[in-house]
Amino acid sequence: MNLPDDKLQPDLQLRATAEAQLARAEMIVPPVRPAEELLHELRVHQIELEMQNETLRQTQLALKESRDRYLDLYEFAPVGYLTLSAEGMIEQINLTGAALLGRERRNLLRREFTSLVIVDDQDRWIRHFQGVKQQDDEQGKAELVLQRGDGTTFHAQIDCTHSGGSIFGVRVALSDITARKQRVEALLESERFAQATVDALSANLATLDESGIIVAVNRAWRRFAEANGVESGSVSEGVNYLAVCDAATGSRLEGALEMAAGIRSVLQGALFQFELEYRCDSPTEERWFVGRVTRFPGEGATRIVVAHEDITERKRAENLIRQAHKAMRQLTTRINALHEAESHLLSRELHDEFGQMLTSLKMDLTWLASELGEERQELKEKVASSVALVEASVHSVRSIAARLRPRILDELGLMPAIEWAVRDFRERSGVDTEVVSNTQARALAPEQATAVFRIVQESLTNALRHARAKRVDISLDADAGWLTLEIRDDGMGMSEGATTSYESIGLLGMRERALAAGGELALESVFGKGTIVSLRLPLKEGEA
Repeated sequence: MNLPDDKLQPDLQLRATAEAQLARAEMIVPPVRPAEELLHELRVHQIELEMQNETLRQTQLALKESRDRYLDLYEFAPVGYLTLSAEGMIEQINLTGAALLGRERRNLLRREFTSLVIVDDQDRWIRHFQGVKQQDDEQGKAELVLQRGDGTTFHAQIDCTHSGGSIFGVRVALSDITARKQRVEALLESERFAQATVDALSANLATLDESGIIVAVNRAWRRFAEANGVESGSVSEGVNYLAVCDAATGSRLEGALEMAAGIRSVLQGALFQFELEYRCDSPTEERWFVGRVTRFPGEGATRIVVAHEDITERKRAENLIRQAHKAMRQLTTRINALHEAESHLLSRELHDEFGQMLTSLKMDLTWLASELGEERQELKEKVASSVALVEASVHSVRSIAARLRPRILDELGLMPAIEWAVRDFRERSGVDTEVVSNTQARALAPEQATAVFRIVQESLTNALRHARAKRVDISLDADAGWLTLEIRDDGMGMSEGATTSYESIGLLGMRERALAAGGELALESVFGKGTIVSLRLPLKEGEA
């Protein structure tokens, strides 16, 4: 078989070299040996050469497979591999690296790597490369922004190592970390937004670790510390907040020890809300805070968020409202007392003076009628009519006087007065009304008895005028030191808003009378199904 010239050339060169070496070698005349022995030696040598040739062929195949695997690993690795010369020129680069840089490999070889780095990062890359060359940079890592062939850029992480051989070289592993940088930037942006949101809150916020160390506070917390002159930065980052609370007991922070115990309980999974009082530099100035402690279990360590808000102005407003309510209640009590006194005086004057005048007029008219003869029959009938009119006036005056202030309430007590009021109500309205009682309520103070009687009167009036009830049941019981009055009707009832807001003047008056007497008034009503008025008053111990 004729081989091509390009295949014969290496063999011819090898033969020429061998002949030249043979010519220079000393001619050694081998001893004469038999032909059979020489033939045997030739056959053995031939077999050895064939075995060596097979071994070489197997080694060649193994090297080819190893080279192919190396090329696959090198060329198609998930990261780019480059080899740089001492001058920073690209000597070698794999396909992945060329793809990352967006250029063909032939256009990258013998190109200065610095030209691929954006201008802002070139100085940093040069310093880093010099450090790797001098083996000063142990890490050999850097993050740069590189420019692709189409002009776009990407964030890259480079890992450099010194080749360390006789021929200098720097091996570089190149990775695209743009997605990671974007995630980090998004996380940082989220953290900045969260911090801005937290700083915008009016509540004071602090985050503690499991041992109570403050790891973060918001702007409102810092303003609180600055405004109140908190000593030694005791509410700033790095300070053990639980220790501060423990040490503050009995000083500025009222209830600090309980607060520290509450925070510790939150670490065990409990819920904790608190209200505390803080004494400022001025001994007369106090501030109140209300807050909540929340536990946030994270992937790493558990965090505790302490949030408290200054409610001093609200507290002061509540105190003013309470004082106003107290003053109003005192005024209402005083007005009711004056009203009762005036009603009592007017009732007595109507009953005693005007009633006596009418009685005297009746007696005079009766005498006049008896003195008239039969011949004055017309005048006698007129006088008799006047007597009847006077009698009706006397009855009306007594009824008005009784409703203003029944004398029976002062003379016989609460139960007889209630029974009289029920009889009078039943006669005037025709509404079926019953009273059930197991007590005479003798332990009630006069003002309390008056309050109970007026509440009964107002309830009966409401049952007739507004509820249009057909039946009213009243019960009065004494048990466990309390007098309980319940008035139940089957009328139209009230809406839920009316029972809770006491919009009616009558209902508001009953409530104020109950509170002024030291009792509690409750309304229960379903629209269309009637109303229940309940009153509880304290009794003196051992009496009923």
